[in-house]
Amino acid sequence: MEIPLAKEVFEILPKIGIKVINGDHPLLGELLGHCSGLRSYLLKTEGAQTRRPLLANTFWDIIAKYRLDVLTQDIPKVANQLAYAIAFATLYLDYIAEAGKAYFPNAGNHFFWYHIDFGLRLASSGWDRIALLLDLAYELNTGTKCGLATVLKEIPKKDANIVKQNDFKELKKFRDNWFLDLEANAGEGARHEATHLLSPSSRFLFEFLDGYGKTLDEVPLKLSPKTQRDLLIEHHGFYVSGIGNAIRLVLLRWP
Repeated sequence: MEIPLAKEVFEILPKIGIKVINGDHPLLGELLGHCSGLRSYLLKTEGAQTRRPLLANTFWDIIAKYRLDVLTQDIPKVANQLAYAIAFATLYLDYIAEAGKAYFPNAGNHFFWYHIDFGLRLASSGWDRIALLLDLAYELNTGTKCGLATVLKEIPKKDANIVKQNDFKELKKFRDNWFLDLEANAGEGARHEATHLLSPSSRFLFEFLDGYGKTLDEVPLKLSPKTQRDLLIEHHGFYVSGIGNAIRLVLLRWP
């Protein structure tokens, strides 16, 4: 039985330069292989710890090895979910009613912005999962305070030489630059706004209302629909590269 829209989605992905992380993607094998040393260590050190199932327990209740197993499944899954969200947004981009002197959202608008809203949350939360992986590998134990900025600050305290590693430099460069697009920066930033204050779709609507009566060229929209979609494509690339950087740092500590 043909799955609705599946053909269209998988035709769009290569056109926008995105590859799904599936069985033939090299990053998947690297993720599992580079984390095998860490997994062996965690397996040996779990000792007499009670192996709580994830059923009826939270992520923080299960043992470290189990958390690693969850992360190695979830990290590439988030990348793929973001890829699908981008593909669906691209699919509906040609069908949205653009804001001009009037703005009457149609079904294309609703489906486009649904995937933009969802995609931005994925682009944000993927980095939390990368941070959790590095926290495990470097035994930082930052707990619920774990995040990319915290982890990259704490790792050099465990390994001072890591600051010389290109993978660490790349993650730090992302943190100090493009991550600010997603993080709260002086009360702004897409991550902070989308997860706590305002969805991109609502921002677009109210920016139009604020500029009502002006021509589209006179309305200073923060991000147009296409620019929002292109931003997610860019951050999908950042996230996939970040996975590679992170797992090589795991391998460095647990060869």
